[in-house]
Amino acid sequence: KLLGVVLAIAGVGAGVAEELSVAVPGENGAWIGDSLMLLGACLSASYGVMSRPLITRYSALLVMASGMVAGSLGLLAVALVEHLPILPELTGWQWSLIVFLAVPGSAGAFYLLVWAYGKTAPTRVAIFLTFNPIVAMLAGSAFLGEPLSTLQVAALGLVLAGVGVVSLPVRVSGRAADKSSMGMHAEKPSA
Repeated sequence: KLLGVVLAIAGVGAGVAEELSVAVPGENGAWIGDSLMLLGACLSASYGVMSRPLITRYSALLVMASGMVAGSLGLLAVALVEHLPILPELTGWQWSLIVFLAVPGSAGAFYLLVWAYGKTAPTRVAIFLTFNPIVAMLAGSAFLGEPLSTLQVAALGLVLAGVGVVSLPVRVSGRAADKSSMGMHAEKPSA
């Protein structure tokens, strides 16, 4: 698993290395944004480890919904303190984009993440999160015309290799381990 994690992290690092090499602290805020994303990744990893007992005891939907409500109330408080408009004046198209971002893009993705934390080990789930910057690079290239460099393609290869290594079955004494040794719940016998 360690090799897979190292490969995936190296891939993410290579994927953003070019952008960071031209970022000048204080000029375009890239360092602030990257630092906040690193903090977000650490918080997400902590969530994966700390939420597992709740997810295995209660449903993933209940845990996710509770977290989303609490998070939304926290963001509402920040918006009120910052005097941000609660319902900004947007066009119908802009509102439809917000609904898309909120429902499948945020709540749906978060539900799948929480559900996965209840089904397998946090390391296995977290390793797939290294696809986020890779998917963003590919989408930026496809939809926004952003150039895709050789280093970024190599980064994709490293991330894929890392995920592949972590996803390999664990071997115990020359045989594949059962699901419980891979951090997955064993199938319950039917009554």
